[in-house]
Amino acid sequence: MKKRRIATIGSLLTIILFFGLTLTAYSQDVKSGKVEITTSSLKSANNDVINVTLEGKNICLACTLKKEQGAAADCKTYGHRHTLKVEKAYDENGNELKGMEGWVLHYLENDKSEKYITGHHNDILKIKGKVYKNERVLEIEKAES
Repeated sequence: MKKRRIATIGSLLTIILFFGLTLTAYSQDVKSGKVEITTSSLKSANNDVINVTLEGKNICLACTLKKEQGAAADCKTYGHRHTLKVEKAYDENGNELKGMEGWVLHYLENDKSEKYITGHHNDILKIKGKVYKNERVLEIEKAES
């Protein structure tokens, strides 16, 4: 019985120590600017789908990879397939969402996205819609170019 109590206390102390070290490391990341915390990003951090307004550049991913990385893309033969490279992101309350800058979002294919998938090459867009964060997919509700 005594050994069991000692083992239980030891386990609890290990959990407390681990939690304390994790919290300390996280606090240091916050202070150093590695982690951006805003009220809006905390609310949406646990959701896989978030309502957003995005500003970004409509890039052909193949052209960009060919130019920047030397990818063997052939848009002349296969056509352009555009994605949105995010420059700024805002939640549904207008609060800026940090951490999405630079994300490349693929468009959910439907009647609202068709013209942006195949056209508007390198245009700057402002899009209201939903982002499926895990899949990095953007569903357009409204777009302006």
